[in-house]
This record gives sequence, structure tokens and C-alpha cells, in this order.
Amino acid sequence: MENDPSKINRYLLLLLVLSLLLNLYLLVFITRHFQITVALKPKAPAQPTVNVIAKAVLPTPGSTRKVNVHKIRKAAIHFAPAPVNPCPTPDWKDGLGSGLGNVQFPLGVAADKAGNIYLADNNNKRLEVFDGRTGNGVGTADTPAMASPWGLALDGKGHLLVADNAFNRVEEFDVSTPSRPTYMNIAFGNPGLKEPTALTLDDQGDLLVADKWNVKKFRWNGETWNQVESATMGMGSSAGSGPNQFSEPSGITTHGKYVYVSDSGNDRIQRWLREGNSGAGLDRYHPDSSLKNATIWQEPPGADPRGICLDASGRYMHVVTMSNWHQVFDTAKVPWALVSACNDSMNGPFGIAVDSSNNSYIACYVNNTFMKFGPAPRLATPAARVSMP
Repeated sequence: MENDPSKINRYLLLLLVLSLLLNLYLLVFITRHFQITVALKPKAPAQPTVNVIAKAVLPTPGSTRKVNVHKIRKAAIHFAPAPVNPCPTPDWKDGLGSGLGNVQFPLGVAADKAGNIYLADNNNKRLEVFDGRTGNGVGTADTPAMASPWGLALDGKGHLLVADNAFNRVEEFDVSTPSRPTYMNIAFGNPGLKEPTALTLDDQGDLLVADKWNVKKFRWNGETWNQVESATMGMGSSAGSGPNQFSEPSGITTHGKYVYVSDSGNDRIQRWLREGNSGAGLDRYHPDSSLKNATIWQEPPGADPRGICLDASGRYMHVVTMSNWHQVFDTAKVPWALVSACNDSMNGPFGIAVDSSNNSYIACYVNNTFMKFGPAPRLATPAARVSMP
């Protein structure tokens, strides 16, 4: 039988197509297998001389989707506070979920004097209250008026203020009965805020709010919160690294005339001064000119400091960084003296609060955990690393 050239060509073409499809299938299979293997590979423990940063992408402001998988960008940096002390074992740890006592993408933390701990449970879009002794959840509150809770601040009068990053405003909850927190109202919002992240009340009862590029001040007049325009810290509508600029600050606290800001995008802690306690000086702030770029502590590149808070004495500053460090500084020293540094048990710490017994409560949003640690152990010899680069 004679061979038909046209049929042979068709067969050859069919075989070629089948071969290409098979190769494509193998390529997809190998790629997916490699990705899964890498994703499931356990992280090596942090080394004291090389710190691996696990930096998650935060939710897009205004987004209503739940964020369960975070994109991780890793970069090695050669930094370790020397010497490094081990972290204490957590007294308790709460994990992923939507039930009472569970968390999903936890961010801001606050503690009251009665031992109640408040958490901005971001992906569950709620405020959650925990018993600080046991770690048990005791109450929650959510509302359609709140889309993305970040920073928290207690006013000492049974109210909790919450920075809503997506809705560009601050909401207020009644927490006089911690087991039944109740949404009250929208305290204030647009146009005064741009993606607020953190907030704190100062010694005058005024509220300081950190947003994308600034720190803004609001005062209660007996009926409403009103912005004090002259008290704004920052340059306005863009990020920067100068002494009067911020790049996405995400932590703030005060002590007397001092305002401390965790300037995350610039890997530093800034210190600002309030000019006075009365009159016009009460509403004027300026960067601390005694410090280079108003920087009281400069972290290494990529450290990304987030939550900050002072202990009950007002002397020791606690800082958590996205490079998985919990640091404690003696603020009586200038530059600060590092008296404790550990990086065990944490992955993406964002918020921190310290109670009157110096227990620390840390929210880690990368691995969805909320933990309590006992008092941080002190270094035998405080690190004398120079603050300025």
C-alpha cells in the first residue's frame, strides 16, 4: 500500500501537538509542586547575626475582602542587638479563627488597669476583649460602621477609640462592661484623616492620631472631637525622611511633653516636643532639634518598627518590629539604651501593650497569633549601639 503524504503530515502534526500539551502539563505540575514545597518548608530559626524579615502586605485600604494568605517579602539584614536575650515562653497564645478568643489578622492592642486586654481583630472586623490572666475571650463588638480596625486607645472613662484605616475615621465603643463592648458612634473622620493607623491620648486628654503621612491632634469640646490644625506634625500630603516628615507611621505614644512616633517607612523612632502645657504652646509641636532628623532611635534598614508603648513607669519603651523583634529601651538615656531584645515566637508583630505588671501583649498578623509574655528579661549589659547611622 502506498503511503499518503498528506495523511503522514497530519499524523506528525497531531503527534507534535500532543507532545507540546504533555510538556506544558509537566511544566505546570513541576512549578506548582515547587511552590507548594517552598511554602510548606519550615522557617529556620532566627540567627543572632542575620535577621530574616517576613514582611506581609497589609490589606488595601477600602478593601472588604478577608486576607488569609499574605504575600511575604524576605530580605536578610546583618543586625542583632548584642547580646540577645531569649524571649520568655508565652503565658498564653490565641490563634486563627472567628470564634470568641480567636483572631484573624490582629493589629492594635490596648490594656486597662483591671487586666482587660483589647484587640483590633482586623479581618474579623471587630473589637475583641480578652482576660489578660487566662487569654480567654470575654466579649466582642462589631458593626457595619467599622471596616478595618487598626490602632486602639482607651480614654480612661470607659470608652475605647478605634482607628478605622479603610473608612478614614475614628470610631468609639463603650467598654465600661468589658464582656459587652458596645459600638457608640463615629467620633470623627474625613476630611481630616488619611488611612489612620495608630492613636493615643496625651496628658491633657487630647487625642493624637497617626495617619499615612502625619500626626494630627483632636480635642474634645464636651460634644464633639475637633481637629487642632496648628498642632499637625508632618508635611501633609507626601512621605519623606526629613526631620519634619513621616513615611507611614504606625505607632504613637506620649510622655509629658514628648511625642514618640514609630516612623515605619523610615525605620526609626522620632521624638517631637510640645512647646507648653497651656495657651498657644499647648498646640504647637516641633521635631526634637537636639536629635539628628528628630530620630531618638534608628533601626537598621528593613526593620520596620510598628507598635510602641511605654511601661507603667513611663521610662521603658517597648517596640515591636516587622523583623520579628521585641525590644525594650531605657528612655532615660540619649540615645536610648537597649536593655532587652528577643525574637522568639513571633512572626509579623504589629501591636503591643504593656500592663501595670510589665506583662506584654503582642499581636502578630502574619501567623495570626495573639500572645502574652511575662516581664521581658534584661540584658546583663545594656547595648550601647549608637542611635544615629
